[in-house]
Amino acid sequence: MSHPTLVIIPGSFSPPALYDNLAQNLRSLGFETILEGLQSAIRKEPLPSSGMYDDAAHFHTVISKLADQGKDIILVPHSYGGVVANESAKGLLKVDREKAGKTGGIIAIVNITTVTPAVGESTYDEAADLGFDQVPIEGEYMIIGQEAMARANYNDVSWTQALEFAKGHSNHSAKSFRDPLTYAAYLHVPVSWIFTEQDLTLPPDYQRKAIGLIEKESGNKVRVFNIDAGHSVTSTRPKELANLIKDIVSN
Repeated sequence: MSHPTLVIIPGSFSPPALYDNLAQNLRSLGFETILEGLQSAIRKEPLPSSGMYDDAAHFHTVISKLADQGKDIILVPHSYGGVVANESAKGLLKVDREKAGKTGGIIAIVNITTVTPAVGESTYDEAADLGFDQVPIEGEYMIIGQEAMARANYNDVSWTQALEFAKGHSNHSAKSFRDPLTYAAYLHVPVSWIFTEQDLTLPPDYQRKAIGLIEKESGNKVRVFNIDAGHSVTSTRPKELANLIKDIVSN
């Protein structure tokens, strides 16, 4: 039996290069792994910023092409990528495509500590208590300095390593955090959650709240898998994370 295709959807402020090691580890385990960038994180001034809907439209196109090849797809979003994953999935769930006589489509979501709003809520709304609205904005883009990024996302490695990882981050569109979710795929497909125990960006209390939202709104249990890591486990523990994803997907 062939593996499903995995689609990694990065977090905010994060070019896809930050996920290369994770993607390579997943491929070495036999998974076709697609890694694409967020429009909101790879555009730079003087270009106008992209919103969450632009991110979702891009990934909708990527996922649609895979589904049209008859592939079963599992979305693997990280952080803000959770909002994009849900928005992009409309019309692409396997159960919906089968009703239209089509094969392929999204069969599950494996969240890596994601922002998970209710329909009608934005990233700013969902994370109101986490200080996201305090991130400095210059023009149309949010700016986080390297030291602040290192402290928030890489508290599970040495300070030298944290600063090195932080250099790889970009600015991010402020508009993307304001766009409300219009479609929640988590209501319709199985969801697993990789719970980052040392997370300072989306702390454990927030993660438990998000898991509770999914379970309440969907009526389904979320499978939770803990990992002793900070928010950017995708960079600091790529091999361990890939093996965990393999175990989740295989069971």
